[in-house]
Amino acid sequence: MTIEAWFALPFSNAYIFAQVMQDPKLCKKMLEVLLNIEIERIEYIETEKTIAVGFKSKGVRLDVYVKGDSTVYNIELQAIDTYELPERSRFYQGITDVDMLLKGEKYAAIKPSYVIFICMEDIFKQGMYKYSFENTCQEVDGLKLNDKAYKIFFNPHGTKGEISDEAKAIMNFLRGMKSDTPFIQEIEAKMSEIKQSEYRRLEYMNALFQERNSRLQGIEIGIGRGIGQEKLNIAKACLADGLDVSTVMRVTGLNENTIKNLDTKIIS
Repeated sequence: MTIEAWFALPFSNAYIFAQVMQDPKLCKKMLEVLLNIEIERIEYIETEKTIAVGFKSKGVRLDVYVKGDSTVYNIELQAIDTYELPERSRFYQGITDVDMLLKGEKYAAIKPSYVIFICMEDIFKQGMYKYSFENTCQEVDGLKLNDKAYKIFFNPHGTKGEISDEAKAIMNFLRGMKSDTPFIQEIEAKMSEIKQSEYRRLEYMNALFQERNSRLQGIEIGIGRGIGQEKLNIAKACLADGLDVSTVMRVTGLNENTIKNLDTKIIS
């Protein structure tokens, strides 16, 4: 990555967003504006916290995980629609509850929790600025479960729904539009501070390298599996045509046991 590219990273970049949200004043203000609430204070449970419930359980890394006024907030910025964000929001909320509830405590001790996704694509295709979800009864209108679990998806490209002008300024800024509102100016100042840090630049470059390397490895594994499956398909076709094992070995490069296991009849 060039220096120019680093300094050009927008607020919608997940790394930059998470770094800005490490500032408690800005994170608190962001939550207050987006949720239209007042928060006395926040404390960081952990930034980029990884939670693993058990040895064989799937872990999860939370970008911004904070507690304020006996409520827990998890904020995630999602650049693309991965087509499983509703399911992921359910998993995040469940695993956060497990992390919060100490052994021996009653279930009533679970704090209200918000899982907040800021999605750079409209994953519900309804044009809303905000999609808010909580569990309600399907048989009785207005009856809520009151399980203190809330999931909210923000869409910077939205045009419908009621959100404050300050929240709209945040949505517009995420889309790359400038704003002279005081809060956006504070965010821009923090972004400039982050980008002046050589440590942050190198940290981002290292994370970028690891991510790309992981993707390449995944592609290579996928290609390898594809080639392996193609060889198996060829071997099956050869056996079906009556070719002997040694000939199929020469054609496919597969070993004898693999080929014999494709068709047990040929073993005898």
